[in-house]
Amino acid sequence: MNYSKNAPAFAASFEGYSPVSVHHPEDPPDVWTMGFGSTYWSGAKVTEGMTCTRDEALLQLAGGLESAARCVNLSLHVTVTQDEFDACTDLTYNIGCSRWQESTARERLNAGDYAGAASAFEMWDRAGGVVMAGLLRRRKAEEVLFDTQGVSA
Repeated sequence: MNYSKNAPAFAASFEGYSPVSVHHPEDPPDVWTMGFGSTYWSGAKVTEGMTCTRDEALLQLAGGLESAARCVNLSLHVTVTQDEFDACTDLTYNIGCSRWQESTARERLNAGDYAGAASAFEMWDRAGGVVMAGLLRRRKAEEVLFDTQGVSA
């Protein structure tokens, strides 16, 4: 399954765009982001002083979502709807493939517990052990996108 045409706009709305590398106080000291939340750029770790254009950032975002979608595809053993897949892909883009693979959300989904999987998205609302309003807002939006009331395909 591929992420939908709406997935990049969904992710970008939470990531925000930065043409220069930035360090967020809630991130570890060696983590910088650029573009739409990218921590790596063309295979290299984002560092202080790096820059990008919006078009470059959109291409980088698409590549990151494609990578996240591959991870989700390889780790799910149940059928999901497009919205469920997009929600899982967005979570994976934000937390990383290894964390997704170890997540309660993926575990519950593979067990057929769709509602439990959706509620597990909010487990990823912290940075440095502190609930972050922006992460909580994103997790709730992913949960709505996942559509706990829907019936999986």
